[in-house]
Amino acid sequence: QFTSTQHAVGVYVGSFTAPSPRQTLTVSFTETADHGFGRIDLLAATLQALLAVIATVSPATLTAISSASLTISYLVSGASGNLFPVSANSTDIAVTTPFLAGGVGNYFGWFDITNPLAPTWNAGNTAVNPLITPPTAVAQFNNRAYFLLNPPNGQPGLEATDVLNPLQVTNGTYILTFSDSQPLTALAGLPLSNQLGGIIQSLIVFKGDSNMYQVTGDPLPNTAAGAWTRNTLNVATGTFAPRSITSTPKGLMFLSPQGYRLVDFTAQVSDVIGANGAGVSVPFINCPIPSRVAAASNASTMRVGLTNVNGQQQEFWMDIARGVWTGPHTFPATMIAPYKNTFIISPIAVPNSIWQSDWLQNSGSIFVEAGTLLTWAYQTAMLPDKGEMAQHEAHEMILLLANDQNVNVVAADEGGNAISSASILPGTVTSHWGDTQWASSMWYGQAYALSPAAVPWPDPVIYGRTSLQFTGASDSLLRIGALQFRQEILGYSPQPGV
Repeated sequence: QFTSTQHAVGVYVGSFTAPSPRQTLTVSFTETADHGFGRIDLLAATLQALLAVIATVSPATLTAISSASLTISYLVSGASGNLFPVSANSTDIAVTTPFLAGGVGNYFGWFDITNPLAPTWNAGNTAVNPLITPPTAVAQFNNRAYFLLNPPNGQPGLEATDVLNPLQVTNGTYILTFSDSQPLTALAGLPLSNQLGGIIQSLIVFKGDSNMYQVTGDPLPNTAAGAWTRNTLNVATGTFAPRSITSTPKGLMFLSPQGYRLVDFTAQVSDVIGANGAGVSVPFINCPIPSRVAAASNASTMRVGLTNVNGQQQEFWMDIARGVWTGPHTFPATMIAPYKNTFIISPIAVPNSIWQSDWLQNSGSIFVEAGTLLTWAYQTAMLPDKGEMAQHEAHEMILLLANDQNVNVVAADEGGNAISSASILPGTVTSHWGDTQWASSMWYGQAYALSPAAVPWPDPVIYGRTSLQFTGASDSLLRIGALQFRQEILGYSPQPGV
């Protein structure tokens, strides 16, 4: 049974417990003028997130029971959160999944969305020329569905379906191979800048972690798309994390074994983004299960969820314009999809649910997540780092701050041991006529503008090296500015642990 508890852009989903071995999942939809399921992009993103919680998908188990809901019946076996690449055209959404392994001819699945309010699930193989093996991935390119094939015998290849018909392969020779038997792992579209002006469409094919190829043109001769060609990119790298690939305003981001890289619109592969302390790279390099990495991007923010080397689920965000990483954030997801100016996620902490997750605070933002009050932490690097070979003493310290909650401050040494602690009390609030005691606040005071807040250390802080951490409860009024302090160089050498 479902109880509507969380919502995500017109979709209501609740968590549930049902008996094994077969469970039934009913999802209710809210139809609105701009968020209804007439939008193929929302339908594809939502169905992809729904599939992340399904352990086994078999033919004809997804049926629309009304214009406002659909039911999925499935067996409970295997692990959830597997890879479900999706390719959509005007009437069908093709889905590849490891659970359709070729049994009874079911090589891949598709949602028939001729009627977007009543999608139907099917499974099978292509007509005329069936695929020789269940595909690893599928992507749309030049109005065709391209299937990534890794047969047990023979070379891996890329096979194209008919134009605007992802369910039929009329010409069985529309196959590209890639020189050897190394498996192909992923593919994604990338528009390329043309030297003569305009954009040329291309498809990037990833061959393990060793190589990447750019596919352009169309297999049908003498078309406007040009000749069907493949070219090797300029860096010998690739990915084992197909869900880490995401389109951004700067190009195609993907997780290589060395960290995140970018394929720009000239098909040049960048150096690692965040290497050598310039950002986040260690969690990506040491990720033990790259196939479970999930990423998505909108016009300004890229989000990446992963399992770190200690088995912890984490999520990192990158400001695309500035190239600045933040995180780990507190609500990592197994699936992430952009929609309008927000994201739809399937969080790890609340299984079998879909949430709206905003990247930017707004007037309607709340700061309670799955029943837990959100907190924030601001921590400096180790201070100082001037090569003075001396102990230091901090006399006064000011943080430019606007807050209506206590802010806790800890100075810790290089081992994480607390040297001293303090608490900054809430700042001055604006007066409101009729509900403020006379002389208790400023006339016409600005609501929570940045102002200098002194850190009330009980004693001067003495340290060789220290990291300062500020923490508090999250809310809409919090603002944090620059940290300023005076320090004195003492006349003796640094002492271990002091």
